[in-house]
Amino acid sequence: MALAHAAIPQEKPGFVLAGRVRIRTAAWPSEGYPTVLVHGLSSGWQTWLPPLPYLWPTLSLTALDLRGHGDSDKPEAEYTLAHYVADVWTVLGKLRFKRPPVLIGHSLGGAVVRRLAAEHADALAAVVIEDSKLWYRSEYTPDEAEAFGQERLASARRPFPDLVQAEMDNDPRLSYRQAMEKAQRLANTADGVFLGIRNGVELAEGEEYADLLPRITCPALLIRGETERGGVVDEADAARQQALAPHLSVVQVPDVGHGIHGQQPEAFATAVLDFLRDAGVTSHE
Repeated sequence: MALAHAAIPQEKPGFVLAGRVRIRTAAWPSEGYPTVLVHGLSSGWQTWLPPLPYLWPTLSLTALDLRGHGDSDKPEAEYTLAHYVADVWTVLGKLRFKRPPVLIGHSLGGAVVRRLAAEHADALAAVVIEDSKLWYRSEYTPDEAEAFGQERLASARRPFPDLVQAEMDNDPRLSYRQAMEKAQRLANTADGVFLGIRNGVELAEGEEYADLLPRITCPALLIRGETERGGVVDEADAARQQALAPHLSVVQVPDVGHGIHGQQPEAFATAVLDFLRDAGVTSHE
């Protein structure tokens, strides 16, 4: 059955201080369950606009810009997974939800919420990880990781019309305005995000997924796309995450790659709401 498509109110903007870094927030309050949305690399809170009409008002939603992104502060360094995780945890505390929140994260944001669930499972109602694989330091040498970051930075600093065209080439369904908005979020991302790109998604030296993922004891969902269309979580990676995390279920959305919430927003919202209902967090028709 198709989900209801609600008219979304104007977002309520805000800033939360996480240490010395101001984090931009955008909220759509409702009587629904408190939920925080964490975007992926070189994106921003606006990426969540497509599924919002399906998720709200069942979920009371707050999206944020990670450090180095959007309207949040952009320090010169400190773009590791640990820094992103600490920022989001601080934001959660200062938002003062009356109930343990649901966390939803895409790609880099998925790595953030996965790590938060491993550290603070008792403080969360549930976690949704969208197309975020397990990144390993062994995949790159330090020199290769540095070269990869420099390459991504150079790509992001191309002339703006080239960025817009690249967005339209990547997703022909985008309107020109949508492509411009995505390109602007890319161009507005701090250099340090790209230069530290591997540290932003990988565990710290000496940490192991085999130690962390079994600590995710809250309900958890991994939503993956098709690798043939650009999804980054293949069957082997999904199976490994599920084997390590005792309460993780996996859903694959067909006909979409990495950006599931943007390209298939209703299917994404259906997967999220069905999961939360089955986990006893929410109910919906």
